[in-house]
Amino acid sequence: MTAQGISHGHLGGQPFHSSEVKTLLEGITVGGHKILDAEQVWRLNAALLHVISQVSDERFEFKKGRVVLNKVQDVTQRAFLVFLWGSLVQFFYDGNKRTARFLCNGLLMSAGFPPMMITAKEQLAYNQVMTRFYDSQDASEALIGFYDHYRARIEHFGFTFWQNRQVM
Repeated sequence: MTAQGISHGHLGGQPFHSSEVKTLLEGITVGGHKILDAEQVWRLNAALLHVISQVSDERFEFKKGRVVLNKVQDVTQRAFLVFLWGSLVQFFYDGNKRTARFLCNGLLMSAGFPPMMITAKEQLAYNQVMTRFYDSQDASEALIGFYDHYRARIEHFGFTFWQNRQVM
């Protein structure tokens, strides 16, 4: 993540490569892509910058399901549950996982943790886990997978709170 927001990483179904996203966010058009796809990248970037602003100003708040979710003490588990819930409920015709990931990352960043990122290289495994979650509505595999993925990502930043941790 950079000051511009989403100049790197996978955008969930977008046909842009990370270098093309970076170019687009720098204000330069990228040939061969639909205008609607470019507009979606700009909207996703604006959404990410909004979440970062809310977190920075300590104004990020997740209100839906707050009573139930506040019973989950572990902030990473709470964030991942919000992600799975938002992905499953299908509030919108499209973009539910992207929206749920923004909520998840807002919760993580509000607690001082880095955001959860899914790279293009990891997309196939991620989609397979999510498909099994949609089919079974059992969050166990997804939660364990997210913990393992997230732990591997953030350990090099000095986060070591994962020792002796049990999921669910």
